[in-house]
Amino acid sequence: IIIEETALKDRIAREAVMGFEWNTGIILGAPVLVVLASVPGKSGYEKDGAYSTSKKDKWEMFDAGIAAQTFQLAAHECGIGSVVMGIFDEVKVKELLGLDDTLNVSALIAIGHPAIQPTAPARKPVQELIQYR
Repeated sequence: IIIEETALKDRIAREAVMGFEWNTGIILGAPVLVVLASVPGKSGYEKDGAYSTSKKDKWEMFDAGIAAQTFQLAAHECGIGSVVMGIFDEVKVKELLGLDDTLNVSALIAIGHPAIQPTAPARKPVQELIQYR
């Protein structure tokens, strides 16, 4: 859900980020807010409603994370900056957007043209992250 309407975006920033001022500032400063919504009861479920694996309903957030990353990488390729946020009041976001229980809110993603190009943080060497057995 792409929110360009300033008044709605600002209400989410002020009313739906659980007092987390960092997210309020990010959303207020971004020209666009993307609300990543997912359909509950699909990812990780069989057609009969049973869980596909022992991960049960956790696949929904796994798939939402993949969607967020793919979206952000595509935005980056177009010169658009993005920040994914997970601290928000899902009930309040759904209320402000008029969403019912057919959708869950998985993440908020602020997007816009970056004011600066930040330096990438140091990464661990691959040798520290991989195990060979």
